Amino acid sequence: MPMGPFALMDEIGLDTGQHAAAVLEGAFGKRIGTATPILQAIVAGGRLGKKNGEGLLPVQERQARAAPMRRSRSSPGPRSRSQLPVETLQERMVLAMVNEAAICLEDGVVREPRDVDVAMVYGTGFPRSAAGSLRYADSVGPAVLVDRLSRLADAQGERFRPAGLLRDMVREERRFYPGLKPSAAAAG
Repeated sequence: MPMGPFALMDEIGLDTGQHAAAVLEGAFGKRIGTATPILQAIVAGGRLGKKNGEGLLPVQERQARAAPMRRSRSSPGPRSRSQLPVETLQERMVLAMVNEAAICLEDGVVREPRDVDVAMVYGTGFPRSAAGSLRYADSVGPAVLVDRLSRLADAQGERFRPAGLLRDMVREERRFYPGLKPSAAAAG
């Protein structure tokens, strides 16, 4: 991704992110999750991100916001003893995006997988090397995704419950892009 989630939140504005989270929660409930009290407290404390110069990341890091997330491991505030590995956090974020992309296709928000993939690459900065979230899903394989998402849903909540479309694809042994085989690296 061109920037990590904290840099993105600083760019769009923490108050804007808080508002968007509340709207999404109202529309989709448990599937999206709940607005975090931490974000509410940060906004209430006057930290709005780039718009007022006080956000989640230090000023120096915001100025270098184009650096990929994997280069930046700093976070605001005290560190928790139960920090998760960066790879675990990355997987959770990517799998959530892949699952939502499948739901968009399933719900008829878009007609074809490529519509989602073009939007993800050009609209959100999803890595071009993955060619979009649903192309990435095919490279990993629906069965692997459903397994990983199911385990996350059991441990972390409904927002990770695999889309019905993904479960159907496993049963029917099909993919978003027929002919694309899972990569050994992605399936591991």
